[in-house]
Amino acid sequence: MWAFLLIAVVQAQTNGYTLYCTGACTRKVTTIPTPGVLLAGGSTDQADAMTWLVNRANGGDFLVLRASGADGYNTWLMGLGRLNSVTTIVCTQPRCATDVNVLRIIDESEAIFFAGGDQSVYINYWANTPVQTRVQAAVRSRNVPIGGTSAGCAIIGEFVYDAQAGGATSAIVLRNPYDRTVTISGEFIEAVPPYLKSVITDQHFSQRDRLGRLLVFMARIIQDGRHTSPRGVAVDEATCLAIETSGRAVVFGANSVFIITSSQPPAVCRANTPLTYQGLTSRRLTRGQQFDFRTMIGGTPSSLRVVDGVVFQNDIAMENFTAFTESEESF
Repeated sequence: MWAFLLIAVVQAQTNGYTLYCTGACTRKVTTIPTPGVLLAGGSTDQADAMTWLVNRANGGDFLVLRASGADGYNTWLMGLGRLNSVTTIVCTQPRCATDVNVLRIIDESEAIFFAGGDQSVYINYWANTPVQTRVQAAVRSRNVPIGGTSAGCAIIGEFVYDAQAGGATSAIVLRNPYDRTVTISGEFIEAVPPYLKSVITDQHFSQRDRLGRLLVFMARIIQDGRHTSPRGVAVDEATCLAIETSGRAVVFGANSVFIITSSQPPAVCRANTPLTYQGLTSRRLTRGQQFDFRTMIGGTPSSLRVVDGVVFQNDIAMENFTAFTESEESF
């Protein structure tokens, strides 16, 4: 195994990636995975949530994809449950996305997890490449469960805030929904289950004052004619939402998950003008609470509206959003 690891790392450095493997790296197995999606809000990883994802690999091979960092997940994940191996691929150049070894490992994986980082790099490196195609095929054809934290969570859903122009902040984009930082791509994983259709995710949610910007994202999706009723799924730090194929979901972690829906289009959504957007509902869920994406039932509901760039919750104006500097991982 150690010879394999040494050779793989050396080869990886010539092909735009570094590979780390822990476990039975030369003896791949084929198991029948259990599908599902894990959305993690960043910061501290939650062992119980990651165990949920590990167990869905059913003793198979677990793959971590990232564009920075190293093998920090490998040993930890191996200790959470029964796995044949954990492989981390750190893509450092776009050509990683066409490497035959990278594609083979995706094809042989029974679970795929996107680590944190910068979602703009993920989109630039992997969108419209064989990596994207192989991940989609894994989810669609082999029922491989997927997950992501922080930036890795951002790329899961029908709509992706891709941060191509830097981080969007609530304080700025509420005043101008067409600020240059509001950049939204189509889905990266086209094979996402039906309950993630119309969804755009956000992470580090409460900790980074991101409610305002998520409402702007939803308003823009409607205003730009991309969907009539988008849904926001927002996850706090140290918190995860685990979603079954049935559409039933459960919360792990210390903080909250918010499911946000709208019943009408924005009244005012144009450049250089504060947003006005009414008829919104937020459903807050905490550890152990469940939500059903089929019926949209679960959590504690509250009303939301935006008037002239000011967000009201249950008709009470929220405090002014800070111009949080989006300089950390996950824009």
